[in-house]
Amino acid sequence: MIEEYEHPGRFDRRAHYADFVEHVHGRAPGEPRFEKAVQKLMGKDYSIHFHAWIDDDFREIIAYTRSAWGLDWEPAVFYGGAFYRKEPAVVLRRPG
Repeated sequence: MIEEYEHPGRFDRRAHYADFVEHVHGRAPGEPRFEKAVQKLMGKDYSIHFHAWIDDDFREIIAYTRSAWGLDWEPAVFYGGAFYRKEPAVVLRRPG
C-alpha cells in the first residue's frame, strides 16, 4: 500500500483483480477460467475493495504514519471490525 501511495504510476490494477478472483471467487491462478474472470471484471471496471484490513493492520497503518511520516495524531475512537461492519473505522485526533 505504501508503494502504491508513493508511486501511483506503479499501481498494478490487474494484480488486485487477480487476488480478488483467487480469494473471493475461489479460482486458482492456473485454472482455465481464472484469466477470463480477471479480464471480465477489469473490463467492467468492477468495484472491488483494492485493500481491506483487519483491526491489527489498521493499527499498524496508523503507527506507520506517525513514525515514518511524523504525523502527530492518535486514535480518539477505534471501531473494530464486526460481523456487520467488516473493516475497522477510526477517528484520529491531534493532541492539544
